[in-house]
Amino acid sequence: MTHRTKPSLSFSKKLLHKENRSFFIFVTLAAIWIAFSTFFFQVFLQQTIGKPSNVILIIGGSSLLFLILLWVLFEAWVIKVGQERAFRRIFLLGFLITGIFCILIFVPGSGPDERSHYNAAYAYSDILLGQPIENNEMKIRLTDYELLQSFSFDLNTTSYEMTKAQFHPFNEYAASDDTTVPFSANPYSLAYYPQLRIFATLGFIVGKLLNLSGLFTFYLARLFNLVFFLALAYIAIRISSVAKSLFYALSLLPMTVFICSTLSYDAGIIGMSFVFIAICLELRYSKTPLTTRHIVGLVVLSTLLAPCKLVYFFLIFLVCIIPNQKFSSLRRAIIFKTALVALSALSICIFSLSSLLDVIFGDNSGIPHRGTELHRFHSSSEFLSNPLKIAFIYANTVFQMTDFYLQSFLGGALGTLQNELKAPWSFMLIYLFAILCAAQRNPDDQAIISSKMKFGFAGIFFCCLVFIFASMFLAFTLADEMVIMGVQGKYFLPLSPLLLLIFRLNGYELSIDPTRYLIFGMFTLNQTYMIYIFQAMLRTTG
Repeated sequence: MTHRTKPSLSFSKKLLHKENRSFFIFVTLAAIWIAFSTFFFQVFLQQTIGKPSNVILIIGGSSLLFLILLWVLFEAWVIKVGQERAFRRIFLLGFLITGIFCILIFVPGSGPDERSHYNAAYAYSDILLGQPIENNEMKIRLTDYELLQSFSFDLNTTSYEMTKAQFHPFNEYAASDDTTVPFSANPYSLAYYPQLRIFATLGFIVGKLLNLSGLFTFYLARLFNLVFFLALAYIAIRISSVAKSLFYALSLLPMTVFICSTLSYDAGIIGMSFVFIAICLELRYSKTPLTTRHIVGLVVLSTLLAPCKLVYFFLIFLVCIIPNQKFSSLRRAIIFKTALVALSALSICIFSLSSLLDVIFGDNSGIPHRGTELHRFHSSSEFLSNPLKIAFIYANTVFQMTDFYLQSFLGGALGTLQNELKAPWSFMLIYLFAILCAAQRNPDDQAIISSKMKFGFAGIFFCCLVFIFASMFLAFTLADEMVIMGVQGKYFLPLSPLLLLIFRLNGYELSIDPTRYLIFGMFTLNQTYMIYIFQAMLRTTG
């Protein structure tokens, strides 16, 4: 008797197979949404400033094409390499596309503290190219100097036109035109976090070697920084079988994409935190054995991460959730966990102790840290002399600023918190719903987070929050203010996987893996948001 094998579905039939029909409808609606948004904002600009923008059509049209391309590639990759690998490939491509849009739309200088990050990374590139800092002056190409002079905090028509005027690929000046700019800080100091500036520095080096213009060299440095985070996020996703959808969703938040598409060193902090958390979660909730690779990864990450921002030191205690049974003996488990925390503390003492002591015990009572505001600042002695007042200020800050923290965590206030760029709350609620769904159990993630574990996650988050508040209380809050100033929701991004897992409902499980909907849905929202930001910039005069 001969057996006939069942013929496999053709590519076109598989796309519209019953199990994929709802996703096809979802992508179709997303495409319609992008097309409608492009048309709407074109008409809106026509009504408000009297003329539409070709750039809006370019952003909208290319976003629509990229969405369709991503969908076709995803379905093809699912057939060829399987769903999980297809998810990772689409995430890489989708994040890179959104990040490049961010790099181009946000003018130089509009990233968080971008001038400082520019100076530090540029100084490192000079040093590596054999041009050390001399007499507190940094050598800089004239094309880069012109770009530095045009840095703008805000997105408006003036900053857009200034950037457009410098939009040419190659350096038009000779080496003899190079100049110098003041650089008072010691570039060799680890206070400048070289481990977080490696990729941005490489971007500057490549730009200089290719003789690119100041603007294109700047864009290249931003792109390298974006790739730095993308590589770390990809590693975190590859490692963890727990909360994988959550890592996808948090990486695609507008605030995450924005930070990582600037020169901010927070890109590395967020990425390394994600990898550290992913390793700990994987070892806790899966049957994956502890290997040398895990041990080396935890040691390297904790050593590099701890001195970057001291407020995240308590994240290292997450290593305690790794079961002792993963080690060859209880004694070795205790030794490793204790040594890891001690090594992180030692790393802080070696690289960041001086800056920490300066914040705590330094005389900052009269430093005009906030422009023309010359009032006295809070001091560390208040924590002991008036703890009730401190407790009230902390509580009052949470009460009054929670909505701002949520908005600046999700990405509703990009750039330098420019009011004209704030996204509607309807957008932010969709993002919030997406990450809450991503935190829930699904057919591919059955891990149950116990109440005891959630309490531990909350404890780590709370300790970090207390120190985040304390740092800004001492360095940025005037003595007559009863709300801690300077704290933004983006500071919680490195801790966000732990925070969101607190809201995992153990008695509830999604019927499907939401990853494909999250990736494509957030890509659609992000591209729409880019259109919204660009039209807001065109309506804002500088």
